[in-house]
Amino acid sequence: MLHFFPKIRYQLASENRVAKYLRYAIGEILLVVIGILIAVQINNWNENRKKNQSVEQLITVLTKDLEFNIVHSSELIEWSYERDSIFQLITTKKVTREMLIKNPNLIIKGGSATRRYPDENLNDILAGENYIPERYSGLVPDLKELKVLLESQKKWETAVLEFNENWAKYQNDNLPWLHQTDPASKEAKLDYYLNDPYYINRLYWYATLQFDENTYDATKISSLSVALLWLINAVKVNPDKIDFMTFMKQHGFVPFEEKDSNASFDSLEYRTQFRMSFPIYNNLGSAVTLKRTSADDGETTTYTLPDSPEFYFFPNLNHGDIWEYSDKNGNVRKYRSTRNGYLIIQ
Repeated sequence: MLHFFPKIRYQLASENRVAKYLRYAIGEILLVVIGILIAVQINNWNENRKKNQSVEQLITVLTKDLEFNIVHSSELIEWSYERDSIFQLITTKKVTREMLIKNPNLIIKGGSATRRYPDENLNDILAGENYIPERYSGLVPDLKELKVLLESQKKWETAVLEFNENWAKYQNDNLPWLHQTDPASKEAKLDYYLNDPYYINRLYWYATLQFDENTYDATKISSLSVALLWLINAVKVNPDKIDFMTFMKQHGFVPFEEKDSNASFDSLEYRTQFRMSFPIYNNLGSAVTLKRTSADDGETTTYTLPDSPEFYFFPNLNHGDIWEYSDKNGNVRKYRSTRNGYLIIQ
């Protein structure tokens, strides 16, 4: 076959049949070009298939990162609840000298949970955004939002650590007796932690950075991570085969506390002074209007959710907010947000 085409060319040229020779030459060139294009297309198809498979593998690995995000966020949130409760005791002057002597843990000297969230697999997926399989394309906006949150959390965690370093340096340079154990130094320390305006001012700055920014980001990362996990599982498995409440329980989330529409909730034993985020899932099958009454100032806000089954997150929520909506039968459902909580509208 390879000798066939040159033989035809030679025969046409020897017979001086120029027009036919040119037509033949052009046809041969076209055949070669078409062959090259087909080869390139096949190569591109193979490359895209490999990249799609790579993204599939990254998404599978990403689920482990998402699970880590939830666990780490939960640990940070629990730690922040404890620290925030101490902060409130100190700033409302409810800590006494006797309490400090018996329990030195009532003193806040800074600190932060500094275990970073993994982001390498997430970044690799977004770097290959054009090769994300179509069935996962709906995840891209949420993946990009998670990247933004992880970057924000890094920023605030760095700010907390720098604040702690500066605070420790100030104390070492100006308050040497804080590290001494003689009776006079012990009394001076008690006065400092109970009454010193600089210490109280530092506490407020610390609370803003650690609780109202760093921990707030952690609650958003946790909410978005469990949402992404659910969506990835829904792609891989028929969502009708996954019980939503069981899924949330497996990842450490509990449903909001529910009451009859006319019943009132008991007073909260403790309410955080920092903002939070909670996952809210509309599974009603129709649009719904949510009414939220803030536990912070009693202000009421309404949110209209479309009829699609999706996760929603609203900014500046509080532990203890009251939520109300009407179900399919027109009955008012009433809930209160809880620690590590979520709301399913159904």
